[in-house]
Amino acid sequence: MKACGIGADDDSSYVAGLQAPPPSTAVVRLAAAHTATAAAVGLCGIALIAVGTWAVVTQSGSQYNRLTFESSVTAASLYLSMSTICVGVLLVLLPPVGLVAARRGSCRAAMTAGYVVCLCLLTALLLFTAVVMLQVSGAGTGRPATRTFFLNAWRRSVAKSPLVVCGVETEHQCRGFDGGECTGCAEADSGPSAPCDRTRCADCGAGGQTGGSGCYTVLFDELVVKARPVGITAAATSVAVLADLVLFVLTRVAAG
Repeated sequence: MKACGIGADDDSSYVAGLQAPPPSTAVVRLAAAHTATAAAVGLCGIALIAVGTWAVVTQSGSQYNRLTFESSVTAASLYLSMSTICVGVLLVLLPPVGLVAARRGSCRAAMTAGYVVCLCLLTALLLFTAVVMLQVSGAGTGRPATRTFFLNAWRRSVAKSPLVVCGVETEHQCRGFDGGECTGCAEADSGPSAPCDRTRCADCGAGGQTGGSGCYTVLFDELVVKARPVGITAAATSVAVLADLVLFVLTRVAAG
């Protein structure tokens, strides 16, 4: 029994003891195009690793990430950024497998099936990541679901971690969730450490109101800076992966 590999048991290469004619021009062009898209997929994988790592590192140190979120858009964006790193690693490793599977060999059927399945799954994950990230970053602060997530997190943080809210208000020079509200620093100021800098975090006026702008806008803008690059990179990569999948299948069919 011959070993499994490129050219192994390749009876189609010989007809009546004679070597088969060279591949047609169409097959050669398809193979060249597939090689180019495979290289593009590998480069996109490197880009995903870089963007995902940047998003995870910068987002984990963001003030808004210290709020008490539960199943929120920020948690989702953090986890999806992590998933893009894993997908990027796979996309760097897969193209060589596809190039081998596109050639003739006794293992080509198994390799082809595995390669196609992997590309389909990764494409679905990339499209999901792109849709979520771009929807979060592109809908604006008026999107009800995004506003509700942030508002619930803000209220939980005011109740459980007022010092964290104080830090957010002090860093971003904002006050309360919406403009004019007076929360966070007021609760933190009542504690023994009183960490709020009163010269930066204005005192509350009559009726618990202040003239400062709300924190929702600045928190949302900070999230957009992290989510949008991941979404754009994931969308572009999904196009490259789909192109590679189509050209791979065409190359395999043409090669026979």
